[in-house]
Amino acid sequence: MKIKRLFIAEKPSLGRAIAKELGKGVTRTLPDKTADDGSVVKGAPSYIECGDGDVVTWCFGHMLEQAEPEQYDKKYEKWNIDDLPIAPGKDEWQLLPLTKSAEQLETIVDLVTEAEILVSAGDDDREGDLLIEEVFAHASATPEQRKTALRILISDLNPIKVQEALASMRPYHEFIPRMQSALARSRADWLLGMNLSRICTCLAKIKGYGEIMRVGRVQTPLLTLVVMRDLEILSFEPTTFFNVIGEFEKDGIPFQAKWVTEQRCLQKQAADNVIECLAQGNAQVTQCETKRAKAQPPLPFSLLTLQKLTSKKYGMSADTTLNIVQKLYEAKLVSYPRTEMTYLFTEKKAETAAIFDAIRTTPLMPEMVDWVNGADMSLTSGAWNDKKMAGQAHTAIVPLITCGQESDFLMKSNDAKKVFFEIIARYVAQFYPPAEDDNTVIELTHSTHLFRTTGKIERVAGWRTLLGHDKEEKDKDSTDQTLPALEMGSTLSCLNSSIKEGKTTPPKSYTDGTLLDAMSNIAAIVDDPAYKAKLKETAGLGTAATRAGIIKGLKENGYIEEVPSGKMTNLVSTPTGKMLALALPANVRDPVMTAMWEQQLEKIESGEYPFDTYMEKVAGQIITHIDAFKTGKYPFTLPESTATRCECQGYILRAANAKKPFWICTQCNKKYKDVNGVLGAAFSNKKKMETGMKDALKLAAQQAKAK
Repeated sequence: MKIKRLFIAEKPSLGRAIAKELGKGVTRTLPDKTADDGSVVKGAPSYIECGDGDVVTWCFGHMLEQAEPEQYDKKYEKWNIDDLPIAPGKDEWQLLPLTKSAEQLETIVDLVTEAEILVSAGDDDREGDLLIEEVFAHASATPEQRKTALRILISDLNPIKVQEALASMRPYHEFIPRMQSALARSRADWLLGMNLSRICTCLAKIKGYGEIMRVGRVQTPLLTLVVMRDLEILSFEPTTFFNVIGEFEKDGIPFQAKWVTEQRCLQKQAADNVIECLAQGNAQVTQCETKRAKAQPPLPFSLLTLQKLTSKKYGMSADTTLNIVQKLYEAKLVSYPRTEMTYLFTEKKAETAAIFDAIRTTPLMPEMVDWVNGADMSLTSGAWNDKKMAGQAHTAIVPLITCGQESDFLMKSNDAKKVFFEIIARYVAQFYPPAEDDNTVIELTHSTHLFRTTGKIERVAGWRTLLGHDKEEKDKDSTDQTLPALEMGSTLSCLNSSIKEGKTTPPKSYTDGTLLDAMSNIAAIVDDPAYKAKLKETAGLGTAATRAGIIKGLKENGYIEEVPSGKMTNLVSTPTGKMLALALPANVRDPVMTAMWEQQLEKIESGEYPFDTYMEKVAGQIITHIDAFKTGKYPFTLPESTATRCECQGYILRAANAKKPFWICTQCNKKYKDVNGVLGAAFSNKKKMETGMKDALKLAAQQAKAK
């Protein structure tokens, strides 16, 4: 079969969307298989033959993975400090097919050999570029194929948008710098993770710990954030403070005002003195002002802001939200999910009427018809902003003109309905007027003491009729009390006063939402002014596409765990997580290195920084880290192990990852039996084992004869 153009999509849903617009599609499947019970299992769809020599096939995300160290050299099967650092040469890096998708990959390789022009249809981001490039390399795409290769950019599975993308494909080579930034990240993460995990695990083993100490470029600084927050909470000691509340009255309208101090009042005697002062003389009105304030609707969602809201409102994990919105995207209900943006191109406003019509037909949420009917399409919020969108591939997450179609996933998942509901509500809110409030501030001066009260009265609900007040930060000093009209300079007597005692509270444990926020605003926790300034320019720890997976990885590795707290679910570090984070030197667990690497990756993407220079610099840093661990410059401090000691004073640890578990000394390598997970007797030498076996057989024979 001769192929004119071969489209390789990142996912089946994207591949099918492309094939539909190319037309004349005939689906080909993988070969049927015979199951263990003899039944025939039909082969899964593998590619689609379209008209005019076009063929569309697809990946299932990444089809290959970085080889393990032992694939480079058998000696790496055993973790040994002396073998570190491990660093493949520039042309030695290996990728291995994932078992679960190996058959599909073989089909793609066969198709590549028959294709004249290759078209990369990965997601429109650096990982999408790399994912398809890995397939090209594995299939040994020829220089001529690479020269003529094209890149199609699709972030909206709406048929019209797919057609537009097909008509505006670009040369593949334009995206090589972006692909190289993803490749650099992948290789740098491998170098750091493999080397530091191995040396920390080896050092831990010497100190009597059998756990694998997993260290990662992003994972470790993130774990440290959680551990440090937990230690702050653990070591927190509450402090008592005192507020003074004065009650005043004007024209029969009483109201309360709070004593204003630069810092919390920690001495009760100082508060008592204010109470005594209020009993004498009058207070003078030094400020009385009411202003009408407008609050614009909150912007449409980025993945981060959506994950934060679903965490706070519904207790969803970041990974759950990402998986849901990904499926909504694949069902052609919402736009591309892995986006950092909260803005839209102005041209997308032309789709509003069609989107509203689709929302009206949404079968699961009839109440939204009233929302749409109450919207004013002539209004324009700040969401449509070409200046903010300059150079961006993906918009905020919004409903598509196909959002009204039926979806089995939506029908069956209550969580999906909640996420879909929030995305639509936030979009429709852009066509509601601003909310308006009357904000009043009253300040009274009594002697040298200042008292203040504030009040807010909602005058126009606007977009709050859809979203309520969830998005807005409530002023902690604002009250719902009715405030009188006052004149500047007038005097009021204090009718009553009281002291309210309070206690400081510890910082709150992280949730998925607040941890995501910390990751995206990592500069806030860095003290060094030079690094803080630089980090404000970067995306923080991880990206929109990777943050949820990093948090999930910490959970799966047993370093953090979910702890229910009312309606929320807190994330707290486990004893193992604390032990690892506190054992590592500061410059390994510090987020500065991670964020600075990310900044350099961004420069590779823009063509400002060479790929090879970056990799040389990373390799040099890994060598420095390993040498520092080996020489003791980096202290890897762990609590005293409770593991059993061998006769040689080494620690006896369980080798549970062997085919048959056993126990072994970390120093003399003496082996011991495993008895249902418990340390047993030492293995005998071969001669003693043979003698013992003969004796046991002789005894068994004698017992049998006696019977």
